[in-house]
This record gives sequence, structure tokens and C-alpha cells, in this order.
Amino acid sequence: MKQKITFEDVINTELIKKYMKDNNLSKREFARKCNLNVWNLDAVLQGRNCRVVYFTKIAKAMDVQLHNLFLQKIINS
Repeated sequence: MKQKITFEDVINTELIKKYMKDNNLSKREFARKCNLNVWNLDAVLQGRNCRVVYFTKIAKAMDVQLHNLFLQKIINS
């Protein structure tokens, strides 16, 4: 039987949190930089919202390619 893949298995939320910490950005400041509202950013960080458009905005704000937000173990599977 295949193992169910969860949000935490796919998205590197720790990378996003580290970026915010390294750049001294609050959730509000980072959400503004991403052109998201705080609720959507918080939902992404908690694994409750998986819209690609949000990940695209976050990657752009972090100046990384979208695939960098995905965990390597999924990419290499």
C-alpha cells in the first residue's frame, strides 16, 4: 500500500521560516512582501492551504525558484 504524502512531506516550510528569521521579517511584513494577506501566509506555514499561486508568490519574494520550496526527498523520488 502506498504511503500517503502530507503537506509537510512536500513543502519546506522551515526554509520559509528561516528566510523570515534571517531577514528579521514578521509574518505581516513577509506576507506584504509576498503580496499575500497574513491569514493566507499563516495557512501555508501550517499546511492548511496548498495553492500553487501562494507558493509562487513566496518563492518570488524570497528570490528563489519555485522548486526550491519543495523538499528534495520528493523531487528525488
